[in-house]
Order: sequence, then structure tokens, then C-alpha cells
Amino acid sequence: MNLPQMLLGALLGQTATAAVWAGRRYYSRWTQKRRRMKMQVSRDTPANSRWLVNYYEQTKASDSLYDCRFMDFETKIPFITRKEWCVDCREDLGDDCSSRFSFVAGNLDFQIDTAAIETRKRLGQNIWLDSPAVYLDRVEFPSEQASPSFILKPCSYYSILSNIIRLEDETFRNVAAGRVGRAPFREGTLPNATAAIRLLTKPFGLGGAVAVFLKSGSDCKVLIHERSELLATYPGAKAVIPNFGFEPIVDHGLGIHEDIFRYNFLREYAEELFDYEDLVQAAASRQIDPLWFYGHAPEVKHLREAIRNGSCTVSFLGFGFDCLNGVPIVAYSALIESPEVIGDVTKRTRLNWEGSGIRLVSLNHQKHELQNWLRDGSFHPGGAFALARALHRLEGLGIC
Repeated sequence: MNLPQMLLGALLGQTATAAVWAGRRYYSRWTQKRRRMKMQVSRDTPANSRWLVNYYEQTKASDSLYDCRFMDFETKIPFITRKEWCVDCREDLGDDCSSRFSFVAGNLDFQIDTAAIETRKRLGQNIWLDSPAVYLDRVEFPSEQASPSFILKPCSYYSILSNIIRLEDETFRNVAAGRVGRAPFREGTLPNATAAIRLLTKPFGLGGAVAVFLKSGSDCKVLIHERSELLATYPGAKAVIPNFGFEPIVDHGLGIHEDIFRYNFLREYAEELFDYEDLVQAAASRQIDPLWFYGHAPEVKHLREAIRNGSCTVSFLGFGFDCLNGVPIVAYSALIESPEVIGDVTKRTRLNWEGSGIRLVSLNHQKHELQNWLRDGSFHPGGAFALARALHRLEGLGIC
């Protein structure tokens, strides 16, 4: 090989190397840009809410959406429900309460979309490790007058998350493209209330949203939670607190009989408001009594005593389906008049990682703030549903 050929070969080699390097750099930047755009869309709760409401209007199913009213302002929100699903009945959470939730054995064989979950992790979202979970198998109405009961079955958290991500990502793609477009998974899962209640697509975990009110004298305040940017769904949105997904009670063969809603409500109250999460998780891993915090956490002890003596009234307010992620949500209110519990919440609150802030909003003086958040689409839909139903109940009691 002569010198010119050698020089030409070297030049071509360097050019090819540079092209490969440039191509990799371009792909890396393109991938990072796509990730940033995807994260921006996932965090834009108002934009996602507008798209969802518009979708159901264009598919002639907007009558399935909840007409959410805070005082004298009303708007449709991306939450599927029916009038007959919106009930108002006091819930007995005393020591001998009878549950509206039944946990039964079932099929654990659901597919997991590992690739989609790993993508969420690369986007920086805080995804918990896979663990035992429960999903809603069906809703039963014993009679037209009776309030509903819920049948839960076991599954894995990642199988639930796979369905949630699939539904969310389909929405995010349409929002990013600025079009309603086709949404085949949504069409087969949540096209309207009639299809949603049949729960044909499984598993979706059951969520709980509890609107907590502190009543002292003539004033009544509601707790409003600002969700952390680290959360996989509705990061940065306004919500009621506690706001949670139902988890099974792992009793390690101890034969514990406990109402699954009461357990999750008290557990999330301790975790979200007083940051007992590390201790709760440590207890679960060491195979001790899962109800240990009932007697250990003073804030939970005070709340349980308030429920027993009537200074905390818990009411079931109905249920529906979150349109963004497909999760069925049961709504509750907790009206607290116990000085001890009010003192805990106002003086000892310490949010865990799921929250970036908390507000006590006075219903006497700051109602406009609730309306503004509803108007601009900042609310977590399940939280907005629970709060609207709770405000309706309080209006009936003459409290607000």
C-alpha cells in the first residue's frame, strides 16, 4: 500500500470514528431530550386533566365524568363516577367494625412490563420494589338502597404498575402530540362508567382518599397536601391527605383479623403526616405484628381514641375511577374535633418523602384557594372528588 492510500485509509477511519461518536452523542442528546419532555408531560397535571376531559367530551362520554363543585364553582374533572356511586354514610371504625372490603384468595398470574417500569426508573421516578399488593376484582351492591362493598384479591405491585404505566403513557403521547387521537387501551378499559364498573382489565389496585377536617370552635380547616415531584403519578398536584393505595395486611401467620381500610387509613396517617414510614417498613421486614404502630405511635393512639369517643367522625362518600391511571378510588371524610388530634396535626406534622408541603385551609376565610386550584386543574382527581363530596356533607351539617 502506497503512502496516499495509507493517508486516505487513515482519514476514512478517523471520519468513521468521528461519525460514530457524533451519532452516539446525537442519540444520547435525543434520548435525554425525549426523557425530559416525557417527564414534563407527566408532571403537567392541568394539561393532562384538560386532555382527558376533552377526550371524553369528543367520545360522547362526558356524562360519566364527575361534576366537581367547591362552593359556588363547578367543573368536570377526569374522574369517572355515577350518581348512585356517590353515597354518604357514617363508617364505623371502632374496635368491632364490620368492613365493606373483603379480601379473598385469587389468581396471581398477571403479566409485568419490566421494560416500561425500567424506563420510569430512568426518568428519575421513585419506583418501589415489587411487593405483595391487592387489586379490585369487583364491586357489589347488595340492594339499590345499600352502599357498595368491594372484593379485593392478591397480586404483585409491578403487575398493577404495568397497567397504570400503559394507560398513562398512552395519554402522555397524545398530550405531547397535541391531539386527542386514538387511545385503544383506554377504549378497552375506561371508555365510560358502564364499562369501568365491569373491571374487565385487571389488575388495578384500589386507592383511598380521605379529606381530613379539623374543627375548632366556629372554624373548620381542611388538610391539603402538595405531592412530591418524586412520585410516579400526579407529582406536584394538590390532594387530600392521607391519599393511598391499599396494601395487604401481612400477618406472618399471627392470625390477625383487621379491617383492611382501617389498617391502611391509620398506616398512611402515620406515614404521610408523621413520617413513620421507615419504622413501618422495618417492622414488615422483621416479621413482627403489622399493627404495632396502633399502640406505638402516639398520634395513631390519639386518633383511635377520638374515633372511639366520637370526636372523630369518619364517613364513606362514594367511589369512582381516576381517568389518568385507571385506579378505582374510595372517598372518605374525617371530621376531627379532638383537641389532642388537632394538636398533633398542627404542631407535630412531619411529612415523608411523598409530600413537599401541606396547608391547613380555612373554610371560613380561604375557600377561594380551593376554587382556584380546582379551576386551574391542579388537583389530584380522586382528592378533588373526595373533597367535593366531603364539602357537600359539611354543608348539609351546617358546618360550611
